[in-house]
Amino acid sequence: MAAIAVVNQKGGSSKSTTAIHLAHWLQQRGSDVALVDADAQRSSSIWVEAMGGHHPCSHPGQPR
Repeated sequence: MAAIAVVNQKGGSSKSTTAIHLAHWLQQRGSDVALVDADAQRSSSIWVEAMGGHHPCSHPGQPR
């Protein structure tokens, strides 16, 4: 199993957007994907929820 981390200390550098789109692209190609949003701001989680939860997403401490 491969793991991809989208990491940068700077805010506003498109980490969440990149992670969401990468997860969606991999899922569309048939890969099993788990997107873990470890950021306290929950940007990726909020984005996924706004899109109807169609992308896999795991929240630390909040089982899905």
